[in-house]
Amino acid sequence: MNKLLQEFVQLKHKYLHYYMLGFVDGEGSFSVTITRHKSAKWGWIIHPTFLAYQHPNHREVLELFQYVFKTGTIRQKSPTNIGLVYRIDSIPTLKQRILPFFKKYKPLVKSNDFKKFCQVVDALTAKQHRNFLGFKSIIDTAFSMNDQGKQRQNTKLIIYREILEKLNQNNIRGLQEPSETLRRTLEHLISKEDKVHTSKRLED
Repeated sequence: MNKLLQEFVQLKHKYLHYYMLGFVDGEGSFSVTITRHKSAKWGWIIHPTFLAYQHPNHREVLELFQYVFKTGTIRQKSPTNIGLVYRIDSIPTLKQRILPFFKKYKPLVKSNDFKKFCQVVDALTAKQHRNFLGFKSIIDTAFSMNDQGKQRQNTKLIIYREILEKLNQNNIRGLQEPSETLRRTLEHLISKEDKVHTSKRLED
């Protein structure tokens, strides 16, 4: 343990935790990614992740998070970016460590994202994503986070179109709702999202 990290951990817990809160409000993220996965029921995995970022010169700040939460990984952000990322993406760990901490030490800048992050973690824990309406609700919440999902590569239109294709191929296991009802729901959502995207293109 280096000298600066030792100084951190010698602080009273209250001051240490408020320092971590302030750091996350500036250099952290409550993120929900949505990625393709062939074996997933809907063809997509919803993945909540807690992240904190720092320059390699101050790695000890991220090590402090490891010390307090007793878990998490620290890695280089990407092959072309030397920045470091502290990450926790295990849903049980998020539920047991991250959510209680930030419910006690409440974010200010990221309060809205944290509230929605909690909703996503709780919904996934309760397996609500196993039925389509639950899955859609989580997707809607995720897309309303982090500046309305502007940085996402995959849109809701893409997600719904691919689920409909999967349904038409009879490739959705454990379907709880009648397939024809789900097909109509997806077609309605696709039409709605298509109009939204058309409107945005015309505005641009």
